[in-house]
Amino acid sequence: MIQLARPFSDGMIFQRGRPILLWGSSDEAQSVAVRLNDETIANAELPAGDFTITLPAQEAMEDAVLEIGEVTLRHVDVGEVWVAGGQSNMEFFLEYTEGGDAEVASANDPHLRMYTVGQYSFAGEQELGYKAWNPW
Repeated sequence: MIQLARPFSDGMIFQRGRPILLWGSSDEAQSVAVRLNDETIANAELPAGDFTITLPAQEAMEDAVLEIGEVTLRHVDVGEVWVAGGQSNMEFFLEYTEGGDAEVASANDPHLRMYTVGQYSFAGEQELGYKAWNPW
């Protein structure tokens, strides 16, 4: 059985024009075809255990189906990926800004995605189950 890493799911987006890196694990060594919209774009030999697959760069597309062996991801887009972060204002909810309610209500782009990454102050914090001390 193939298990992709957590970032890979239905509704995800890949950066267009760049090689695509997939990773995960397989419970057995196996050969798999990687298909994008029913076209084979790569063949891979997966070892038992952790694996990585590098796919060729793709042009922009919407609502693609990506198949890695028996795993199928639907509603996959290939396009522009922008990462915004590092400042506290990136966490401020749009609905609390002037005119924000109207912007939220009128948002109708099904291809706009948001991925939230957990906040951890040091390696291993998540495993310890607590937040780092913050004097402010």
